[in-house]
Amino acid sequence: MAIESVIKVVESFSTKTFSKPCKVITVKKEGEDWLALMEMVVEDEEMRKYARSPITGLWEVRLDSKCNVTSFQRKGLKEATAMHYEERE
Repeated sequence: MAIESVIKVVESFSTKTFSKPCKVITVKKEGEDWLALMEMVVEDEEMRKYARSPITGLWEVRLDSKCNVTSFQRKGLKEATAMHYEERE
């Protein structure tokens, strides 16, 4: 399985699950499975009401060897202007 295929699956998963596009920032193979990290704007319209920066979420997406998404979890949030993610559940 090529990295490009994993990226396409994660982007499709984001669109289908959240109705929003994402940016895949990391893809790595872990044994037979894959781990991907994606960023996605999570509160763009709401934050505009209050004249604040959009909130970006960092998500971990795990895929099996056949490129099926097996799990996903939000790993952090940050304002677009921030340098680092805050861990939030």
